[in-house]
Amino acid sequence: MRARQNLTYERNSALASWLPNAHLKSIHPFHFLHKPITNARTTSPCPQRSTSSATPKATTTSPPGTGTYTLRDPSLTPHGEQQCHLLRQTSFPAPSQSRISLVLASPLRRTLQTASLVFGPALRARGGKCAPRILALPDAQEISDDPCDVGSDPGVLREIVEEEGWAVDLALVREGWNDKAPGGRYSARSEAVGARARDARVFVRERVRELVRGGDREARVVLVAHGGWMHYFTGDWEGAWEGAGTGWLNCEVREFVFEGDLMGDEDCEARLVETGESRRRRGKVGLMAGEEKQAEFFELAMESWGKQGLQRPDMVGVEASVCTTL
Repeated sequence: MRARQNLTYERNSALASWLPNAHLKSIHPFHFLHKPITNARTTSPCPQRSTSSATPKATTTSPPGTGTYTLRDPSLTPHGEQQCHLLRQTSFPAPSQSRISLVLASPLRRTLQTASLVFGPALRARGGKCAPRILALPDAQEISDDPCDVGSDPGVLREIVEEEGWAVDLALVREGWNDKAPGGRYSARSEAVGARARDARVFVRERVRELVRGGDREARVVLVAHGGWMHYFTGDWEGAWEGAGTGWLNCEVREFVFEGDLMGDEDCEARLVETGESRRRRGKVGLMAGEEKQAEFFELAMESWGKQGLQRPDMVGVEASVCTTL
């Protein structure tokens, strides 16, 4: 999200456990993981920070718990890497990762790095059922058009993945995936974000169906993405005004199921519902709010983000439209 000043990112990780096996034949949960601290490493100088270097390919380091919005497609800070290792040890230990079927991630560098650090055991497991590579999903990129939320060109990203040794499938990452021009698919405008979030839900639902048809009756999918976008993806805006452009904590894990009949439902929205156990773990009572209440939550979130100095997706393009009609 856009900010007029650096904001603090550091928060405690919220950890989740797996759903009981008894529920898996009828429920196919997804573990949605919000990114850890953003970044320290960059290939260009950062003019707004005293720690920046004027030498290309230098390494700049932000203090633990802080982030900057001016770095292009940043990777994780050392603190963020530590968060990933802790999350893997406490919430996704190697034995449990044998139950993961597929790992999806936003193609931004920090989310690919997070997925690689946390879910490496699932990708490398001999005889495991998990696809051996993380599938990069362009529709899962963060909302804003700030440099930190604009991904690398496909060719550059391929080089990064090869240099880092990450097991990532970039087949869906094509030219233009990082073009956030107004009116485009990846614009920061709320309508565009909502449309690609819906398409991402439909895509994930179809992948789960393929896994089930292939005999994986206990399919589990992990998606590593971003706090702002997660509200559009899950349709849950409760608490979205509580943090810096999101209600998700860093490294927070939530579990969702598709509404209705997974295999037979043709709902073009592919709506999600957070599981009761997932909500209880984070201190919530009852079910997710309905559409009318979520609309109220959305308005509260937009107002809060604006007051924080962040980009308001619902206002992107509005001023330009008004000027055009005058």
